[in-house]
Amino acid sequence: MKNLISRTCQLAFGMLAFLSTGLSTPVTVTSASNLILNFNGFGGDPVQVINGLTAQLYLYNFTFTPGTGSHTGQTQVSFLFDLSNTSSSPVSTSRVSGIAFNTDPDLVDTSDNSVSGIFNTIVVGPNLPNQIGTVEFCVTAVNCTGGGGSGVTKGSTATGNTASLYFAANTSQITIQDAYVRYQDVSCTTGTTCPGSATGSADPSGSVPEPSTYALFGLGLAGIVAARHQRRCV
Repeated sequence: MKNLISRTCQLAFGMLAFLSTGLSTPVTVTSASNLILNFNGFGGDPVQVINGLTAQLYLYNFTFTPGTGSHTGQTQVSFLFDLSNTSSSPVSTSRVSGIAFNTDPDLVDTSDNSVSGIFNTIVVGPNLPNQIGTVEFCVTAVNCTGGGGSGVTKGSTATGNTASLYFAANTSQITIQDAYVRYQDVSCTTGTTCPGSATGSADPSGSVPEPSTYALFGLGLAGIVAARHQRRCV
């Protein structure tokens, strides 16, 4: 029985670790980059994949400008982005209410950072739910958890949004280490488990794995994660 409990704990921790990872491989962008990030969706307690809850972020037209004045030693990175809510059945309704990132170099916490379009607010150091925790920054309409009623609804795309951000180094590239979206107003067809709010992590490869794929990844990661949590499972 003890072995069965231990194996169950390993699977649970491995699944959670996979869901909480923003990017399996960090993505580096330069002035020549056009980047597409596809997001899954997960939420609830315990955390589980929500089939059909997806979004896509297209980042393009990057420019890197050396900072001047109070921003000497920093780099201003400007770009455009399109955000699509690509959710499908069994999801009936959903709204993408924010985008969050961890980057290298770090974002500078300054009022000179700006974003416009579907979102107009930058929050530094927010805490995301669904086992994500603190992230470097997010762009949203009001706050990173709920979004304040704004965002991109199912089947819609917000194009031509702009961002201008200062990063803490003289650089011609930035690395996106993790990327997430927040979903609100999530509902599903009858008989489908579907929490009202959720989080999505990014896959830069151009595809969003199905729930069965997550289970296989969870099994593969279980041993590594379980070692960190061995005392809780014994």
